[in-house]
Order: sequence, then C-alpha cells, then structure tokens
Amino acid sequence: MELLGPVQSVGRFPRFLMGFLGIFLLLSSCNPGNVTQTANLRAQIENLLQLHSYEYRYREILYLGDQRTLLGFIPTRDRQFLFRVDFLVSAGVDLTRGYTLSSGPGNKMTLVLPSPEILSVDAQEETLYQYVNQTFGGDLRILEIGDLLELASQSISQDSIERGILHQAKQEAESLVRSFFLSLGIDEVVLEWAPHG
Repeated sequence: MELLGPVQSVGRFPRFLMGFLGIFLLLSSCNPGNVTQTANLRAQIENLLQLHSYEYRYREILYLGDQRTLLGFIPTRDRQFLFRVDFLVSAGVDLTRGYTLSSGPGNKMTLVLPSPEILSVDAQEETLYQYVNQTFGGDLRILEIGDLLELASQSISQDSIERGILHQAKQEAESLVRSFFLSLGIDEVVLEWAPHG
C-alpha cells in the first residue's frame, strides 16, 4: 500500500462554497428571530449534504493466487493475477448526521457540525494495470475482483485514519467555514464538533 499523497478536493469545493455563500447571504439579510427565515436557512444547509474537505490518493497492488493439484502433484488449476489500482479516499463532514446553527448576542454565530469521517473510498478504474494474468483453470471473475477491492478499501480506510486524514479534514473545514462567516461580516464565529453516535 503506497500513499501517493494528500489531495485537497478542489473540484468539490465550489458546491460547498456556493451553498454556504447562499446560507450566509440569507443570514445577513434576515432577523435571527424570524422562524420562516430560519427554516429557509436550514433548507439551504440541507442542500449541501456533504462537505468533502480532504482527500488522499493511494496506489494498491492486489494479488490473487489459486493453485490446485490432483493426487498432490498433477496441477489442475494455477491461476495468478497481479495488478495495481489507485484509490481515492475522501474525508469530510456529512451534514445528514445533523447540525445546529444559532445566533448569539451581537454578531455572534454558533455552528455545531458532526465530526469529519471517511465519506468514500473509490477505486479509480482508469488506473487499473495488470502485471500478471495466468488463467490456467479459469479467468478472474467479477466477484473475485469485487472482493479484492473491498478488502483493499477497508485496509486503505484504516490506514488513512491512522495517517491523520480526519484531523486534516477538520482543519480544512474549519478554515473554510470561518473564512466565509468572516467574509460576510460575522466577526465572531464559534464552530463546534459533535461526536458521532
């Protein structure tokens, strides 16, 4: 398993930024006590669904070997497959887990978000490259490929957590959220993280 490096998910930021921009413009034009406007604000937040804030790219080498013999020495099957594939691990905030947004005295806003988590571990099919393809006794089946990719995904997900992807996703999300609040003139922002559970 080789970590090719962290990749900030620049391509996914515009959706998040546009959504939050809409939220904060709505905030700046409404009275915090107005129930209808608060409902509109919540609807805008729910349109975001997820904030992908950090990504890792992995290169994984996968091997499947299957040898069988008759009477212990006559080969009846010798299948060996060795290939590589890149995985993209995305971490961020899943807003469907719930959040709270409230205003305080003056220009203070408090946003409580669910803690970052692994949102996806995707095999990049276009990076698939086969080194060994020995098919005596049968070709590689789709279910076998799926099982190999699933095992690799679980291992990669755990490795990315150990390398700190969730911490980096949290820092990136905090930076983005604070920047947007401040750019709209909200000078005091309290960002809190709710534990999973």
